Amino acid sequence: MPVLSADRIEIHFRGHIPSKKNSYSPRKDRPGFFKNSKLQGQLDRLAMQIPGEYRDLRMESPDLHFYFTYQKANWDTDNAMTCLIDLLVEYGVLVNDNIRRLNGLKVIHPAVKGEFDGCRIEIVPRSPTLDFL
Repeated sequence: MPVLSADRIEIHFRGHIPSKKNSYSPRKDRPGFFKNSKLQGQLDRLAMQIPGEYRDLRMESPDLHFYFTYQKANWDTDNAMTCLIDLLVEYGVLVNDNIRRLNGLKVIHPAVKGEFDGCRIEIVPRSPTLDFL
């Protein structure tokens, strides 16, 4: 269930979060890579879990806290974090992922074994008093 307060936003993703950079397929017709249908399906299922009221918030430099759960400890949490950040940018929760626009804390908390793969993200808006940093 999504949580929205003046202090933070919480988004829950249920399902395996792919490592996009490791999941692209090489092109056969020319140099380069593409998202195969399996990867695109995984991304689409995750994107559907971003609540509509959080889309187009275009937050700048919030602190991001990632709480992963896993069934089998054989996936890469830093690449999963990158995948989730890309989705949050694509769907307008975050304005951008460059250093100027996403310069808050990014914390990956210790993953916990659970009944499913997933991630809870807490997004804490940046305090206007920290703009001098």
